[in-house]
Amino acid sequence: MAKENVYLASKPRYEILDGLRGVAALMVILFHIFETYCPPGGQQHINHGYLAVDFFFVLSGFVIGYAYDDRWNKMTTWGFFKRRLVRLHPMVIMGTLIGACLFFFQSGAFPRVLEIEPWMFFLCLVMGFLMIPCGPGLDIRGWGETNSFNGPNWSLTLEYLGNILYALVLRHLPKWGLAILMAIAGFFTLDLTLGWNVLGLLRAPQYTVIGGWSLTPDQMSSLKEIRGDLDSSRPMNRLLQGDVGSGKTLVAWVSALHVVSQGKQVAFMAPTELLARQHADGAARLLAPFGVRLAYLTGA
Repeated sequence: MAKENVYLASKPRYEILDGLRGVAALMVILFHIFETYCPPGGQQHINHGYLAVDFFFVLSGFVIGYAYDDRWNKMTTWGFFKRRLVRLHPMVIMGTLIGACLFFFQSGAFPRVLEIEPWMFFLCLVMGFLMIPCGPGLDIRGWGETNSFNGPNWSLTLEYLGNILYALVLRHLPKWGLAILMAIAGFFTLDLTLGWNVLGLLRAPQYTVIGGWSLTPDQMSSLKEIRGDLDSSRPMNRLLQGDVGSGKTLVAWVSALHVVSQGKQVAFMAPTELLARQHADGAARLLAPFGVRLAYLTGA
């Protein structure tokens, strides 16, 4: 009997892992809900929610090993790939199709969707069905995604790559070889999160082990110069310039915190009442934990 035609019975399930997987799924959903609906300038209430995706990858590696390690004498490599495709690819197609049906309803947030050519739309749709990442030239939503119809599809793309590596390479390695790979992966994880940059591959540390985004080198440089002016005997007259979303407001708040720590007061002005309200809410969330009292004043 051919290997690929052998029936493989299901193994006993670990109920605790099913429960952890459910909790992780809820964390991802809540993370994105708060990411979308938290007030402008507000903080992410579940700042570590993205770690649930990393947990999914770890769990997936265990499940693949548990389910298939002792079954390779009953199936071929292609048989393994077919089983994984049957299990995973319907979600890929369904998610991409739903995203395509709702694509033009998001023009308010992504006006670029109304400017794309029909051939680009259908090409990206076919590439999404086939799990082929779209390059920058086919970023039809303008959000830097490999699949503009189903942004989270990147996680399944990595899942596919992990399955391919497992079937072709990893399952053949001895335990000491896997241990070496794990140590290398751990080193590069710490190199990124702690900003070691031992090999000089990173322009700057982008993440921290506490989660969220850290100050960029440009922000740190600006804060250093501003603090130098504030601590000098000369009045400061400085213009901070940067692109939208570069973190100018955060630099202003941290600078204000330095002034308040010297027993002085700070007036933070905005051109419109709406923007002033947003800044007041954001400043309260950032500065209130440091004991800073805020007042919101308008000309109305």
